[in-house]
Parts: sequence; structure tokens; C-alpha cells
Amino acid sequence: MKTKLIIGSLLILILCAVIFDWQYGLEIANRIEANIENNPLIKKNFSEVSYSRIKVSPILSKVTFIAFKAKTDYLIECDELVIKMAYDEAQELAQTNRLEKLTKLSLSAYNLNVLKNKEWYKASSFLLTFNGDVNPNDLSNALSSSQDINLDVENIKTSGEIFGDLKWNEEIDEINKFSALLSNNAEAKMATLKKMDIVSTLINADLKAKYHYNNDLKPEKVQFVSDIASVGNTISFGDIKDMGLYSIDGLVQRATGEVVFDAFGKVDDKRTSCKTYMALNNAILDFNKETRRMYTNQLSLIGVSLDDLRINKLDFNGELRGGDLYLSDTRLYSPLLKAKIQSQIKFDFIKPHESLIKSSAVNVNIIDPNLKGSFEGIERLFGFQIPRSGDELVLELKGSLKKPLVKGVHYR
Repeated sequence: MKTKLIIGSLLILILCAVIFDWQYGLEIANRIEANIENNPLIKKNFSEVSYSRIKVSPILSKVTFIAFKAKTDYLIECDELVIKMAYDEAQELAQTNRLEKLTKLSLSAYNLNVLKNKEWYKASSFLLTFNGDVNPNDLSNALSSSQDINLDVENIKTSGEIFGDLKWNEEIDEINKFSALLSNNAEAKMATLKKMDIVSTLINADLKAKYHYNNDLKPEKVQFVSDIASVGNTISFGDIKDMGLYSIDGLVQRATGEVVFDAFGKVDDKRTSCKTYMALNNAILDFNKETRRMYTNQLSLIGVSLDDLRINKLDFNGELRGGDLYLSDTRLYSPLLKAKIQSQIKFDFIKPHESLIKSSAVNVNIIDPNLKGSFEGIERLFGFQIPRSGDELVLELKGSLKKPLVKGVHYR
């Protein structure tokens, strides 16, 4: 009997809560509608705001706009727009139309469309969550408090090209999922990008970073790790009608590094460092018929086929430290030759072509007999001989990257 009374009482309480939530929700929905119609800030930033109806749950601090549409320079549409806030902050906003403190916010949209003329972006779902302590009326001191921001977007499509001019078998690029988590620790003066993941039919990418700043919120250093890998499909870029169409069957890249800033907020080249590894397979360059015919005729003079101008595999190992770029154990394999590169280059970030080669050794093993014979003929014709180590040519380079000097190359 007592159990039945308890259950009955709970059911009555739940029913009362539902009725309260429904009735008070209707009242708040009416307030929100009136606020949207009369709020000068909304009128200033939006030329149009419309929706089919509003659902409000005071208990859950949740407002849902059905068939939401807003117009600024862009037209923003979604089937549902859901906003959740801390209860006391939602109450303050509902009663005063102002909010002096924001600690929790969740913003989600479903079947989101953003349009401007012929430009458009779409996502099946969008979720932004915030936990922290900021004044939404003044975000200039946002880093002075600790907070977390999480973003998840699924099935992103666009009228443009998400990956620049990279193309594969689809006409429109699509990212299956994009997610990012940013956390700021004000006490440690460090903002951490705990993850930024991209999952797509073209590439998968992952980035993590730590941003250190001083008391004036100026940057001190950024530490990062990035991983990129192609996913099955051939990556192609360029234009077959112009400089050629490049395609790669497989790509893997990993970079770790630290960007250090001086007291004026500029990058300190001497203290900045980065290690990069990249591997790619089956890099091919293709041309239109006219260009292909021209290169075919030129290469036939040295007995080489245009189809052999491809890279079967490239392993790149580079390190930037002390303002110099070091290449170590970098290897290239093609149908024509195999090469190993060791270099130290004083790298110019502003004008890369003016970078200075301090030392560079390129060991080349020509494996195509026609190219080998043609190269030896060129040596005899111009009166020089490249140093050799067994069957390998040893190219020692110095000077500018634009016009390097090769040891052993002396013209008559």
C-alpha cells in the first residue's frame, strides 16, 4: 500500500512538473517572440528572423526553434535550432534581455544551410558547447578565465572546394565529420587545442596544439603535432590544360614542432623548430595531348618515355632548427633513378628561392640504361664529370637554391 502511495505521489509530481514546464514554457515562448520582434540589436544585425514555432522547456533550460531562418549577408536556415543555457542565466536573459555572465551554452542545429548568392554550405548537424566564465558583452578578456569550447559538425558540403583545387571522383567535396576541442587554462596561461579531427573521403587529419601566452595575453610559443593521411582514393590537383594534372595514390604526413615568439610577438626563427616526415606513393604528372606530344618528342632525344616521369615512392625527412632546414635520409624512387638526399639549407621564409645551400649531397643511381647512356654523353659533350661512388653519382651542391653550384661541373 505504501509503495503504491509513493508511486502515485511521484506520478502526480511528474505530471505537475510537466504541466508547469508546458505552461511556463508557453509564457516564455511568447516573451521570446516579442523580444525577437522588438529587440533593436536583432534588428541591427539581422534583416530577417523567422520560424514556424518555438518550444521552450524551462526545466531543461532549452529553447527550440522549428524551421528557423535568419538573414544577414548570408541566409541561415535549419530544420531545428536548439539553445541550452544554465537555468539562472536563462532566467536572467528571459527577464532582462541582458546577460552579464555566461558559464554554460549549447547551440545545435540540424540540416543547416548557409547561403549567399551561388555560394552555399551544408551540414547535417552542428553542435557547439561552451563551459567557462565570460562576459558575452565583452570577449576581449576571454583568455583571463578558464573555459572549454567543443565543436562537432557532420556531413559538411559546399558549393566550393573544401580542399582548395584538390579533386577526386566527386564533384563536391564533403567532410564526413569535423570536431575540435579547445581548452583554456588561465592560471597556467595556456590554451590547448586538445583535438581537431577531420574525417573525409579524401583525407583524415588530426591536429593538437598548445598556445602559451604571457600576462599581456601576447603569444610566447605554440607547440603542435599534426597527422595527415589520404584515404584510399587518388588525390589529384592542378589543371591538365595548364601546368599539368598531378595525382597521388597515397600520402602520409606527420609534423611536430614549436613556434617561438620574441617580445614583440614576431616569430623567432632561431628558436623555432619543426620535424616533418612525409611519404607519398605513385605521384604522376599528366598533360593534355598537345603538351604531352611536345614533351614526348623532347624526351625521346635522351631515350626516356614521358610515362616514366613519375615518382613510385618518396620518403621525406626534414627538420627545421636554428634557422636551418636539414634533410636527412630523404629518398626518392622512380622508374628512371633512385636518389638519397642529405642537406643543410639556410632557409628564407620570405623568399624561399633565395635560400642558401650550406651543404648538400645527393646520391643518384640511374637505373634506366637509356638515361644513363644519355647522361654520360652529356658529360662528354660539355666536358665535365660528376663524382661517383661505385654506380652512384654524387652531387655536392652549394650556393643559392635558385642557382646552385655542383662540384665537379666545369664547363669548357
